[in-house]
Amino acid sequence: MDESKSLRKRRGYSSPASPTLKLLEPEHNITANYVKAVAYRARHVMQRALFLSLIGAAIAIGYACIISEPIMRLMAEEGRALQTGRPGFKRQPQRRAVFLLWPRVDSDVVSDYPTYVTSAWCVNSTTSVTTTAATTTTTTTTTALFSFENVQRYFRSVYGRLVCQSAARTLRPETVAVLTGPGPTDIPAMLYKAGAGTGTMSVLVHDAHAAAVASPGLPVNNIFTGTRDYIGAISVNLKSDNNNNNNRVFLSTARALLAAHGFEVGVYTVDETVYTDYGEYAGNATHGWSPGRARDWPSGTRSPGIVALTSFPRKPGMSERAWKQWWHGVQSPMSEIMQPRARYVRNRVVVANAPHKQDRNAGESDDTGTNYPSYAGIVAESWPSAAHVTNKFLFFGASSTWELIINMCVMLRSVSTFLPMAHVETVTMSEYFIDVMTA
Repeated sequence: MDESKSLRKRRGYSSPASPTLKLLEPEHNITANYVKAVAYRARHVMQRALFLSLIGAAIAIGYACIISEPIMRLMAEEGRALQTGRPGFKRQPQRRAVFLLWPRVDSDVVSDYPTYVTSAWCVNSTTSVTTTAATTTTTTTTTALFSFENVQRYFRSVYGRLVCQSAARTLRPETVAVLTGPGPTDIPAMLYKAGAGTGTMSVLVHDAHAAAVASPGLPVNNIFTGTRDYIGAISVNLKSDNNNNNNRVFLSTARALLAAHGFEVGVYTVDETVYTDYGEYAGNATHGWSPGRARDWPSGTRSPGIVALTSFPRKPGMSERAWKQWWHGVQSPMSEIMQPRARYVRNRVVVANAPHKQDRNAGESDDTGTNYPSYAGIVAESWPSAAHVTNKFLFFGASSTWELIINMCVMLRSVSTFLPMAHVETVTMSEYFIDVMTA
């Protein structure tokens, strides 16, 4: 009896209780099994192809990283040879003060975007920002679900959301006006009255224009260190009368002035070198912009393009001399050959200044309890356009995927040699020059 039931099932009867034969069932089973077999085979082939592709990509990237060392050396040598015939080679470092600005918790100097945007690590979003006199609006559009860009974003979705949500803060338009305005009660004029040295003042602000451009840096600093991004920076000359006490009084007064406008202020005395100024670029990455354009816009006007302001400490275990030699002798000339920078300014931090106290090393707390980040260098890199920041082919000066991989390996190898990657902070900024020749 049991054997009869089993036989009826194998021959296609609907059930043991119903002897009705489904004549089409055997053919249907054959077709279904065939489809399953084909699908299984296709999936197996796709898995193998994917595995081989990953292996091939790993080999290619590994090879690119291996050959990146000699390529990096060649680029640096070419950059050093190029620099000797340019104005930047003859410039001497200038002693300046850099004020990094963070929004104070109880102030209203910043506004939040209605959606999380502004980062290259954001998930499935391309952002455009429109600024009017009264409001700033942000539009987020969704790209095709299975686009190559979304495949890239998929693997960093959770990471990206954290970064995007923390980056959606910009200076209010009225705050930008106070920081860059020409009026006697605006910040530039008040800093000059407080004792800033003569010459051009540089003001960088993280406004709506800058926030719409993805930061070119890896957004790891906020995750690993818990720090907040600064949203502005002011660089001014110090008086060259060799009177440190006068400069110390100015720095204390300037810090109090900026704090009164709603900022937490980090004060750094630096040796500034303008490695490349507008119109001086002579590297290889000339696609999509005019490298010979010198500054032709008036004081107080927003500079074209985007500035990436990067601050970083020295790599632990690396001596000051070796660190400086690599930064100045390898990283700067190599990146000058590779990347399309319209302007490149290096600031080597000499000391962080605490008001009402002796000069101290960066990272030490002052008598107010403020802990200055232990930055050893502050770099301002001006890029010709937003596309030169967000488009990696333009950013790394590459004309093919293979060249992009090699250049990225070269850059990573050089930067990781002298910087702790988890503590490098990069924020996009808009740039304003304030030309005041007399204090």
